[in-house]
Amino acid sequence: MHNTLNNDETLLINVFLSRIQFLSCKEKNLLKKNIDNLSKLVLMSIEDISLQIQRYIKKTNWDSQENLRMSKVVIHYCKLMNITILSYDDINYPELLRQTDNPPFVLYCRGDYSLLVNKSVSVVGSRRVSFAGRKAAFSFGYDAAIDGCNVVSGLANGVDGFVHQGAIEAYFDSYEKGIDSKKIGRTIAVLPSSIDDISPINHKK
Repeated sequence: MHNTLNNDETLLINVFLSRIQFLSCKEKNLLKKNIDNLSKLVLMSIEDISLQIQRYIKKTNWDSQENLRMSKVVIHYCKLMNITILSYDDINYPELLRQTDNPPFVLYCRGDYSLLVNKSVSVVGSRRVSFAGRKAAFSFGYDAAIDGCNVVSGLANGVDGFVHQGAIEAYFDSYEKGIDSKKIGRTIAVLPSSIDDISPINHKK
């Protein structure tokens, strides 16, 4: 198929598809591949979608016009908040995430999203953590950042928070120790909520 979609229409299609909860990432990609234009997608019924993805879809509430309206609202809000929307086929989409069984069709990012394709290490742990556990998490984040690895974790209190703090401390220490800060890893927080709803509030800064 010859792709004649412009960037704005492609973005709208990506957000529109991402909001269809009854489709897997693979099925969304299949639909996107076979779409000529946004209008065609919006006019598709559940039966049309089933034929495209070759899977029976149980009767479900499907309001394509409302999905389109909300997709436009999302894009407008993201532009106001300087939020970048990365699609599954974007070069900055993390390759390891892309290889999982059912990765997110789009990612909503704030900050330097190019970090997503750099060397990284992931850390998750308990919210209730001992003093030794706090120290270990902080040290791990610090050492990883010094070694040039980005630290990826949630933003919960406990291990997640301390590993981020360690990586941040390494960044500031690099100035005092005369280390090139460009070689220091950064932190990447994966949020369970919308990107404008930072929780817990004490980690907002």
